[in-house]
This record gives sequence, structure tokens and C-alpha cells, in this order.
Amino acid sequence: MIVIINYGLSNLLSIKRAVDLFSDDVMITDSYEDIKNADKLILPGVGSFHYGMDCLEKLHLKDIIVDKANAGVPLLGICLGMQM
Repeated sequence: MIVIINYGLSNLLSIKRAVDLFSDDVMITDSYEDIKNADKLILPGVGSFHYGMDCLEKLHLKDIIVDKANAGVPLLGICLGMQM
């Protein structure tokens, strides 16, 4: 499953429509469990780095994203998501 991480700072539907062209197994979520079970992650974003990190922290998603990346799960950061 490809998971597009929703932490409140991006145009999620445009990204989902693009990914839908290549995969039927994609979801937008802010759920820790969904992210934990993902095969691939997309972290989009628009805005300031500090605010984006605060949003990830408030949703308790920062650590699971780091853990998944460290485990070798592909992570595509787009715009702000790449910086974070």
C-alpha cells in the first residue's frame, strides 16, 4: 500500500490522482497504524519547515516516518516534505 501522509499542509487530492494512475492501492491518512503498515510513503507539503514539523509532532507521526525510512521503506518527500 502507498500511503500519502496527511498532516494538514498539502494538496493531497492532486497527489492522490497522480498516484492513482499507477496504483490501485493508495490512501491518504494521518493514522499511525496505516503509516506503520505502508509499503511506500509520500510526504507532501507546502509551508514552513517549523510548522510542518509541529504538525507531525502533534499527530505523533514523526517517529514512525523516521522508523519506516530507516527500515528501507521508500519515502518520497515533495516540496516541504522533502525538506523535512
